[in-house]
Amino acid sequence: MKKDRSHYLFDNKALLALIIPLIIEQFLAVLVGMADSVMIASVGEAAVSGVSLVDQIMLLIINDVRVKSPTIVP
Repeated sequence: MKKDRSHYLFDNKALLALIIPLIIEQFLAVLVGMADSVMIASVGEAAVSGVSLVDQIMLLIINDVRVKSPTIVP
């Protein structure tokens, strides 16, 4: 038995086209955070902790802004 999906805004193909760039963006954000930690590792433990903390806060702010921003609906 098939569901009536005529009232959905997006089909599965459109959702996949939206989700893949988001996954890549999140991966790159984590990669940049790791690169920051590696670059500062020679300075000391406190510096690595500070950079890691700021990176987590920045990711939280970026994701919060993305969720609260208006979206374009076709």
